[in-house]
Amino acid sequence: MFFYCITPPARLLFTEVVNALRAALSPSARVVAHVTVRGPCTELASQKEHENWDSIVRGKPISYGAAYGGVGTFYTGDNGVQNTVYLKVHAPVLERVWHKPDYPVFMPHMSIYNGPSRQEAEAVEALLERYPLVCHTELPPVTVLIKGSLLREHAYPRVMADATRYAKGTDLDLAEKILRAHHLRMRGESDIG
Repeated sequence: MFFYCITPPARLLFTEVVNALRAALSPSARVVAHVTVRGPCTELASQKEHENWDSIVRGKPISYGAAYGGVGTFYTGDNGVQNTVYLKVHAPVLERVWHKPDYPVFMPHMSIYNGPSRQEAEAVEALLERYPLVCHTELPPVTVLIKGSLLREHAYPRVMADATRYAKGTDLDLAEKILRAHHLRMRGESDIG
């Protein structure tokens, strides 16, 4: 099974932060942070079709998180079927390549937490509202994701590999430290005293 995604550029501090959060909050997540725009697909698109998607989206503006609506959630049932916390994404051009039969409504997002606990999901949502993340950048090319594999092994951050190797579950304390350090860095401050 295949999915087509947008991944924020690896060179951005925002990308490091969201990948570190995913590692701390969802240690079973084995892919870098991404926005799924197509899928599931049973076959790979032709090179021509893929190039067409890239020509539509590449270089267009995209905003993540607090820059556009902040944080959202998917909760289905009280029995822990789905508890997802995500950053909202604003990139209207993605609607031109959007094809998600299981979720036909255009709602681009970047999942930060997927887990069995609604209580943990609500705690993650509160953290992301307390320490809002924001990023404005240009859209990169569309990337293929093969279900059950890394998105791009060379882009899989070491922090994620380490966290998934040692994590036993959701680490809200680590997530808060990551977000707090990021906010201090953005303000030019330090918590080293």
